[in-house]
Amino acid sequence: RSLRGWRRSAQKRKSVWGSDFERKRETGFWWGTMDARSLLVVCACVMLGQLSPVLSQMCDTSETCDFTVTTAGVQIFIVEGRDYCFNCTSSPADWVVGDFAAGTVNGLQVFSNGILEICDVELATGDVGSSFSVECGDGLVYMLRSIRVGDPVVDPVAPVHEGMNVTLSCTRGINTIAAVYSSSWIGPSGTVLVEQQGTSGLEHTVVGITRDQAGEYTCSVAVELEGSLANQTSAVTVTVYYAPSIQPGSLLPVLVPVNTSVTLTCLFDGLPAPNITWAFNGDPLSMDLFEFNETHTELTLDLLTNGDTGNYTCTATNEVSSSMAKALLNVQVPPDPPTNLVVSDVTEDNVSLSWTNGFDGYSELTSAVVRYQADQTKYPGDPLRELVVTTSPFNSASLTSLTPFTTHTITVALVNAIGEGGPISNSTTTLSLELPQPLLTLSVLSSQELSAEWMLSSYNASTTAPLTSWELTYERRDKETMDYVEPMTMSFTAASSPFPLFQQSFNLTGLEKGTEYRARVVGTNVRGPSLASAYVVAETSVDPPSEPLNLEVYTVNFERLRLQWEAPADDGGRPIDYYRVEYMNVSSGSYNSSENATETVTKIATRVNSTQLMYGLTGLLDNTTYIVNVSAENELFVGPP
Repeated sequence: RSLRGWRRSAQKRKSVWGSDFERKRETGFWWGTMDARSLLVVCACVMLGQLSPVLSQMCDTSETCDFTVTTAGVQIFIVEGRDYCFNCTSSPADWVVGDFAAGTVNGLQVFSNGILEICDVELATGDVGSSFSVECGDGLVYMLRSIRVGDPVVDPVAPVHEGMNVTLSCTRGINTIAAVYSSSWIGPSGTVLVEQQGTSGLEHTVVGITRDQAGEYTCSVAVELEGSLANQTSAVTVTVYYAPSIQPGSLLPVLVPVNTSVTLTCLFDGLPAPNITWAFNGDPLSMDLFEFNETHTELTLDLLTNGDTGNYTCTATNEVSSSMAKALLNVQVPPDPPTNLVVSDVTEDNVSLSWTNGFDGYSELTSAVVRYQADQTKYPGDPLRELVVTTSPFNSASLTSLTPFTTHTITVALVNAIGEGGPISNSTTTLSLELPQPLLTLSVLSSQELSAEWMLSSYNASTTAPLTSWELTYERRDKETMDYVEPMTMSFTAASSPFPLFQQSFNLTGLEKGTEYRARVVGTNVRGPSLASAYVVAETSVDPPSEPLNLEVYTVNFERLRLQWEAPADDGGRPIDYYRVEYMNVSSGSYNSSENATETVTKIATRVNSTQLMYGLTGLLDNTTYIVNVSAENELFVGPP
């Protein structure tokens, strides 16, 4: 006799007990762990005659049998994997299996009621079809023959693409005696997909298989033995490859401040596991920048700059197809400089500004900063002043209290939550202050000449634009109507004047004697004309009248002479009030004034002929020669005779 180690397959064990097991080779035996129905098993083989079954399993302590044999003397088929019980009426039950007492063979146990159990028959290949006997002390003989119902044979299925048709093929295994009762295919969810009666092979086609239908498909073959059914199963795993997909919403637009870091996560699925790549604006990125596993990939970017703004594409590719998702990353930076800085409404100390806002840097604008400073050449050390515009849309401002007639440099920068952007610059010159009102004086140089002198009441070359011209206007006052008439204007420019333009003088000549004149002056610069000076009045001086004209003397009688003359050509600037008549006796050698010796001759106010003037001398000496002088006299002077 000899011992032969044998065991059941893992799959068979699962089909019988519903649990997996492990085996360990130790000291020539196989060890296994089973569920609650089995104990630790020691497998042994005992030769019973020429062919003997391997009764390999140690029995559990419960009296449970798959099949109880009650009829002796007939051949009983024992099927691998079942428990068989035999009755014995003798007491004590003296069981002999083949040539051995039952108590000396593993896989047998005798219960107190005399029942013999052959536990969980397992056959070695050479034992299939062997026969042996089981005897009880009361003479009962049971003739046994071992058979095997083989596992079904299933064709392997290569991985398929989703949507393809998959054909499952199954045939029964080795079966020396039992007839096939039915065959079926069972899906991964346990649902029977197809079942046929009395066939040794079975095919089933899964049409347009989906990823949800992937998994283990089981072929089950039921055979009929001793009036009962024995099920044998084999399984095949169907793997369904499907195109990658990227989870919607896993890549979304991102706003990230400059100089920070960001991690973009792309969640994907697909079988076989997709190959993952990242691209920036269409250009592949190094694999050193990202990590991935079976479900997602992460791309990490550190110390972001404006150059990192763009589209980041995650692409998952396998043998079925590919899928991609794109995320726009906007790196928030300070705003771009404004454009079109316009200066308007310029006065001597105020200006208005407007500009077009630049790109906001992907962050809402919060303010604008205007900085301005007076010309450092003209005003060294003038501080840089700042105005913050806090009213949206931050595209205009007004600057006040500027220095007049000065160039100011102006810059404007926009501000967002990230910081202040670059500036745009411009410059403008404020207007000059208005010229102050000039001061004018007139002085008399002669009876026909006045001197005009004028200057600005105050003048600051830093804040007031230089004078470009003067205009001096003067008018004569008519002695009869007393109106000012005949205005005359004299213009003076830098080219025509030898004097500083802020101080000027000029002589008015060719004037009428003893006549009132008035004058005023206006200065002009780039800002415009100043206020005119106040009118200044002056009167030319009065001269003595010139001698009367065409004096004639006529003898009236022995004691009377008649004088006749014309008015002088020049009254000296004042009306002729009197004519002084002087006459002299040639023999006496002295003049007698008409005022003192005779009488005062007044200007004839009413006359027939305005060019003829007359006077009569009476009381003269007869036959005497006289020298007569006639002179004109005005308000101030007596003219020559």
